[in-house]
Amino acid sequence: MNNLRKLGAYMPDLPSGTVTFLFTDIEGSTPLWEKMPREMQVSVAQHHDILRCAIEGNGGRVFKVIGDAFQAAFRLPGEGLSAAIAAQRALGSAAWEGTGSIRVRMGLHTGPAEIDPIPGPGGSPEYAVSHTLNRAARVMSAGHGGQILLSQEFKDLVERRLPEGVTLKDLGEHHLKGLSIPEHLYQVVAPDLPADFPPLPTSTQPPNNLPPELTSFIGREAEIAGLKERFSNPALRLLTFTGAGGTGKTRLALRLGRAILDTFPGGVWLVELAPLSDPALVVATVAQVLGVRETQGKPIQETLAGYLEKKHLLLILDNCEHLLEECSRLADFLLRRCLELVILATS
Repeated sequence: MNNLRKLGAYMPDLPSGTVTFLFTDIEGSTPLWEKMPREMQVSVAQHHDILRCAIEGNGGRVFKVIGDAFQAAFRLPGEGLSAAIAAQRALGSAAWEGTGSIRVRMGLHTGPAEIDPIPGPGGSPEYAVSHTLNRAARVMSAGHGGQILLSQEFKDLVERRLPEGVTLKDLGEHHLKGLSIPEHLYQVVAPDLPADFPPLPTSTQPPNNLPPELTSFIGREAEIAGLKERFSNPALRLLTFTGAGGTGKTRLALRLGRAILDTFPGGVWLVELAPLSDPALVVATVAQVLGVRETQGKPIQETLAGYLEKKHLLLILDNCEHLLEECSRLADFLLRRCLELVILATS
């Protein structure tokens, strides 16, 4: 109870609910510390002053500093965007002695976040560990020094209210370290900021949740080759494997999924339906596999369709036979709404 009372004095200053996060990090700081520790002390102090001024001057709150990495929270997405642009402009125009220019990567993401009931060191508030914080960190880490990256959620909130002269560059989907679902990233392009950067250093293998093969797969190579050819036809949206139990439908589907993984930028996702007995749980199970969370006041089926609408991925619905009606209904709904989606079902 004492911890909660202490936290109460801080909580009005730290937003919760839907929060915009700005994460930053100095590019290449470790070798600079090794080569010129005294100069870096001066430059990092200057960097801290610039970031605090930009963040607090745009309504933000710095809630954590780890070395030279800042984590800040904003109530409004537009405030976070303005802070990032102001910080990059100030960093770019500052006079740096000894170290030369300090290049800072930045990432912006908006999502649900709550205050941890247990305060941090010194009684200061901290956010509870969450998917939102993890994504903000990964979006930032994907960038280069001087670059501002945005998640899809953040972009959707600010694209109609951009500051004058500011545009967004679509960088496509990227597979970020530690995240199973690919992230669609955007770059801020603004006057007085660098616009040209190398490709993002992200993973090139599409994500998936396919289990590892524990034994070799022999004797069905021709069948796999034929199925791969069928999947090369963009008109193929739905394919079903049927047959008696124990004939290898699941194993064939998994082997095929691995064989064509590279053709689906959104990945290949296995949904195991055998454990389900209630048809009402099918949609929620698919959403859980894809990492789609329910939105308040919106049916989970609509949220799922919205997530899948622009993603080219393969969904494997395994063991549908006891849930055929609901699986057919869901497949029909998703395929009509999500024109890049392909479904492989086993029954």
